Amino acid sequence: MAQGVYKITEDFESKLAEYTGAPYVITLDNMSKALFLGLYYEHYIAKSLTSEYITIPSRTYPSVPCEIIHAGLKVKFKHIEGKTLKGAYQLEGSNVWDSALSFTSQMYKKQTH
Repeated sequence: MAQGVYKITEDFESKLAEYTGAPYVITLDNMSKALFLGLYYEHYIAKSLTSEYITIPSRTYPSVPCEIIHAGLKVKFKHIEGKTLKGAYQLEGSNVWDSALSFTSQMYKKQTH
């Protein structure tokens, strides 16, 4: 039975990759963990960050700056005009995008997390 559970997850990830256009997909239980893993990978594994600072909109979910700090980085806030954050945005200083507000077909941006 356990193999069936893993097969379901594998099939789901495959369908998500096809839908989003991403070369691969890893499913997690929430977006916060996805942000953390992307930042952690870039900071500690790939060592591809050019700065220890990640710039994000000042109006975002509380978990976003928390995950930046959890990944060993520092937060800079940037004021964005308007009251509501809409769509995906890049965590500036990294190749990580917060797409919690935008899930669409072929949304994947090459060379990003």
